[in-house]
Amino acid sequence: MTDKLCRHCGEPEAAHHAFDPIEMPSGCQCNPGEWDGVVNVVCGAFVGAAGKNCEECEHDESCHVG
Repeated sequence: MTDKLCRHCGEPEAAHHAFDPIEMPSGCQCNPGEWDGVVNVVCGAFVGAAGKNCEECEHDESCHVG
């Protein structure tokens, strides 16, 4: 499990100021550090080429499984 990262500066909770975590959608497999503050909801079906992020919601293909 990866450390929770702050939505404001991207640092882990233990590294600094009052912590305000990035909220990751249920089932999301993305690295929170890849997102800048707000994380999109995972859409209903992956759109795009394998190995790329979804063209609709910007999540990894693995986030759409399950």
